[in-house]
Amino acid sequence: MAASSWFGSRGLETSSAYTLLTLASHIARTGDVRTSLDCIERARELLASTARDQHILANNQAAVHLLAGDADAPACCDMLIRVIAGSGDDYSDIVLYTNLAIAATLANRNELARDAVDRTFRIAENPAFADRDVFWGVSFNLRYIDRALELRISQKIDLLFDKLRPHSLQDEYWQYRSGRARSVPQRFQFMLSKPYHPMFLSHWTLDVDGLRALRQARVPEASGNSNLSA
Repeated sequence: MAASSWFGSRGLETSSAYTLLTLASHIARTGDVRTSLDCIERARELLASTARDQHILANNQAAVHLLAGDADAPACCDMLIRVIAGSGDDYSDIVLYTNLAIAATLANRNELARDAVDRTFRIAENPAFADRDVFWGVSFNLRYIDRALELRISQKIDLLFDKLRPHSLQDEYWQYRSGRARSVPQRFQFMLSKPYHPMFLSHWTLDVDGLRALRQARVPEASGNSNLSA
């Protein structure tokens, strides 16, 4: 949390919050759910006056709960439904709808899950973003939902996602989850404990003020990036 504190001490609350959101996603993947939720709550306090980041906060909170052993799936559904309309971009939407489909499946809200799956497919068929790593998580979750609800969409999933390039950061994990590798590093064990893969959002870069402060301090540029599909 040193980077967040560094920004906070300079009055750069937005940069501090973005750093906390990225940190929360990485911590959640190790199984430390409580610390991850604490980071998200601190970020929410820092971003309370802004509307544009509320979908990221809600999505990541839902994702952490879906990773937890006692996920309140109906609450996750409600949380995601409230913010989807305000996300404003296809990348966020495909992550939000994928997580909503997972939560709705777990909550036995099957019609909601089917609608979320349909919306996910619509975005995936004509995405308005360049990143393709996200499709590893999307396709894996669609296969889980297909099995759970017997949607019979496996062929459609194959046609759309079967020729994915290797994941740029977490290919070992995805090769294992897709059945193409026989072993996986220990650090992925917590994520492997669920039959689905909750997905996180974060900002790709820090805000302008944060970047300016980093350059003036002559320290390595901290990244606000997160591997959204890992």
